[in-house]
Amino acid sequence: MTSDVAAPIQQLPQEPPPVLHKPQVIDAGLAEIFEEYRVSAEREADAHSDGDYETHYNLGLAYKEMDLFEEALEEFQTAASLVSSADGTPRYLQCCNLLGHCFMQKSVPELAVKWFNKGLDTPGASEDERQALRYAAGRGIRANGRFGKSSEPVYRSLRS
Repeated sequence: MTSDVAAPIQQLPQEPPPVLHKPQVIDAGLAEIFEEYRVSAEREADAHSDGDYETHYNLGLAYKEMDLFEEALEEFQTAASLVSSADGTPRYLQCCNLLGHCFMQKSVPELAVKWFNKGLDTPGASEDERQALRYAAGRGIRANGRFGKSSEPVYRSLRS
């Protein structure tokens, strides 16, 4: 009876010998396709960061509309940090303007004026945009009660 038990154990299949892999050389055409894919993936990553900007900016707008200014400030500051004033788009200027308005709503005119001034320093802003920012900065200066020499150019532009 012991031989019946031992027989099935001896008949187990043996493991196949390991297969040795030769190093493969990548075909030049395949390498070119892979490089195109890598470049495409990097472009998508850049587009994704634009999506992040849009997400934060739109969340900021939604929070501002609901009078949740603290949350709106956080989202607009994040959106502003994702873009540059010199990137050729109005995105940075829009963030500066909305940050200034949110700080005015929170009764922090000093910070509002700083953001309006950052918007004024943005290259490519139209004269209408600059005038609107000067007006908003003037309101912030007036709310702050400080009419020093640094506020004279803004204040003069409001009077003319």
